[in-house]
Amino acid sequence: MCVAVLMSGGRSRAADVDSPRKKELDNALVALLKQPVEASDPDEPSSENPGWYRPANRQTLRDFIARNPNTEEAYQAEVWLIFAQGSTELSRDRSERKIQRANRAERLKTIIGKTTQPATAKIANLQRAVELIQAEEANGFQNQADEILAHIEQYESEKDEQFLLYTKLERTSPAEIDPWLRCMLVVNACHAHDLKKALVLAQELKRKFPEWCNRENFVGKIDMLERGRSPYPTWDDMKSVGQSSVGLGRRP
Repeated sequence: MCVAVLMSGGRSRAADVDSPRKKELDNALVALLKQPVEASDPDEPSSENPGWYRPANRQTLRDFIARNPNTEEAYQAEVWLIFAQGSTELSRDRSERKIQRANRAERLKTIIGKTTQPATAKIANLQRAVELIQAEEANGFQNQADEILAHIEQYESEKDEQFLLYTKLERTSPAEIDPWLRCMLVVNACHAHDLKKALVLAQELKRKFPEWCNRENFVGKIDMLERGRSPYPTWDDMKSVGQSSVGLGRRP
């Protein structure tokens, strides 16, 4: 049996797959990530929400993190908590919402620097990309996306169960993280009203992933850019209509 080791100097305590702490986290995540029972009629939506919509489930993770600081389990718990908060704990005020997203992105950056678990870092990197574009931090998102794309083979080959669960919940397979990020880079450029950059990025996306572009109806957006029109609003345009919902599997 592995032994959990207390590391000195503020470093994380290593994860122990057989420890009570790990089992406690697993139980908390089962509740948090519980999916709705599918309706018997496929044309009727389920009336049940995923487990992360229950405040008690999110509070369980907060309590766990507070009791187990600087542990790998706490880092994993916090990444999942931030994932849950992304669709449940957002201010109605746009400026405050941007601050919330930026703060979560900063916390994810800290976790990425501290965790020794590659899968936890990968989930945190992907979630951080989501938080940054929602925070309207164009340069931060660009840097985060570039970092992921520079190591995309590691994401495509990752077999960790937690990582695969994250991509499943976000409705994007590991093989489609690359085109999704490239798509969001196009969106990011359009939000900044840099249509020349957006067109170059969009054409590169089409060249590399033609089937993905056809399936996701992205070709029409490229046509608009080629005509000098933006398929997406600028951040200023969006002030009156609110922030778009951008997630790993939610196509803009």
